[in-house]
Amino acid sequence: MAGRQKALIGAALALLLSPVAHALEVARLDVALNGDRYVVEFVAQLEATPEAVHAVLTDYAEYPTLDPRIQESRVLGRDRENSVRLYTRMRGCLGSLMCRTMQRVEEVQEMPDELLATAILDQSDVRFGVTRSQWQAKNNGTEVTYRLEI
Repeated sequence: MAGRQKALIGAALALLLSPVAHALEVARLDVALNGDRYVVEFVAQLEATPEAVHAVLTDYAEYPTLDPRIQESRVLGRDRENSVRLYTRMRGCLGSLMCRTMQRVEEVQEMPDELLATAILDQSDVRFGVTRSQWQAKNNGTEVTYRLEI
């Protein structure tokens, strides 16, 4: 489980690392196994404006530059005004034991200070997946709260 936790933590943190985040301070990080689902939660403080964080997190085509495990990311369509169907293909490894490529299609609901992504199961390699990213101005920067359940 330790290798899998490290991979999940790395993926979660990589989503916050970007050209606009000059400094990242993780205030809280929790990884747990809840039944058959992994849950990663963290709160981080970024030296970036909320507008800059929003711009990076909604620039879906650039996700591969945020995390080298993301091999491809593209918008498949917009179902509603604030809803995007997003395709991502990731390659992750558990040490040298095993590597896996995972494809996921999600409905991403875009709000001014939040993204809520829900996996579309019949189009994805996951049995469940919900990710919530929230951000707000705090301490001359932006506090980001991230929760992944997969």
